[in-house]
Amino acid sequence: MGVAVFTIAIGNGLMDTLLPVFTIQEIGWTNSTFSQVTAIGNIVAGVLGMFVGGALVDFFGTKKMISIYLIATIIIIGGLALLPEFWKNDKFIFGFIMLYYLFYTFLCIAIFAACMKLCWQVVAATQFTLFMALSNMGRALGSGLVGTLKEVMSWEYVLLCTVISPLITILLIKLINFKKHRKSVEEFTIQ
Repeated sequence: MGVAVFTIAIGNGLMDTLLPVFTIQEIGWTNSTFSQVTAIGNIVAGVLGMFVGGALVDFFGTKKMISIYLIATIIIIGGLALLPEFWKNDKFIFGFIMLYYLFYTFLCIAIFAACMKLCWQVVAATQFTLFMALSNMGRALGSGLVGTLKEVMSWEYVLLCTVISPLITILLIKLINFKKHRKSVEEFTIQ
């Protein structure tokens, strides 16, 4: 799970750094417009996440919901990359940002739930801290990649590179067997 957390965080770091630069430099938004739109997106996603995000994970399962959120993220970022003719349409970009933050928030909820499921209660704080440290390292790496990618690619390809992270994460999540891991953890004993 640690590698999956790291890989998805790379994509999140890319998007966190890419979005303000893209919206301000490429499509001509002001700093305040970008801030207002992302604030609305984060508030709406946060409220929906509180009431819906956790319930969906509980009802449908962690792996299934993580995969759905990752696929949705791939579709919306890929759609943005493949539809540059719509970039000057503020409503299109507003809708993209709303959907991105919604799925990003729901994905975070599902990833946190997965990390908690994999923790051994005796050392859960340490394990969860390691998961979060891996996430922070991935975000930093992703943020650092934006400048390098933008130097050699157009925005379309930079956005498509961002999709690689959720694709890899889907493959990694498929390898995790929560039931088997939970059973192994329950068999641990303290000497």
